[in-house]
Amino acid sequence: MKTRITELFGIEYPIVQGAMQWLSKPNLAAAVSNAGGLGTINMTTYADPEDFQKDIQRLKRLTDKPFSVNLSLLPDTKPDGPIKGFLQAIVDEKVRIVETAGSSPKPFMDLLKGAGCVVMHKIPDSRFAHTAEEVTNAFELALAQPDIGMILVTEKIADDFTEIVNDAKKDQEGPLVLAIPDRHGSALGRDRITRYVREAIGVKI
Repeated sequence: MKTRITELFGIEYPIVQGAMQWLSKPNLAAAVSNAGGLGTINMTTYADPEDFQKDIQRLKRLTDKPFSVNLSLLPDTKPDGPIKGFLQAIVDEKVRIVETAGSSPKPFMDLLKGAGCVVMHKIPDSRFAHTAEEVTNAFELALAQPDIGMILVTEKIADDFTEIVNDAKKDQEGPLVLAIPDRHGSALGRDRITRYVREAIGVKI
């Protein structure tokens, strides 16, 4: 199977494992990557950069396939802040795919791109963005970063901001845009599920 996502990440199937705190660790990530998807480990699971780096190394021993790490940009939004050690672990271990979330990745892009990372950014969900203007600004900031490879939005944002999301999806030169289910779940009807599948270039679960 080949889509823009499989080509971007070098994976067999357009399936991206969600970055679930406490659950997204090397065993699960390796299983997903070895099966042809994109496994992910979550930075927020780890108390310090040393443990984070050790698990990146462990993941590399468990799979030789592509994987990603999730880098939470909340509340730390400065490259020289407490997140610095986690960023250094990513650089030292030559992680190729990084998912950022929580705040704009702009302050981190030079470092990540300089390290050869493909960056996918998740637009804040309702817990972090309280107004339509905040969501729109976050989306426009992400689109303005020429080196971002993919933007993740929740299904609620995709529905509430249909025009801006659809315009971005049509831009073949810009980042990929993938709508994912809201983290708290939703009761999707069969017609809605069918629509998502038909329009999807991939799925994040």
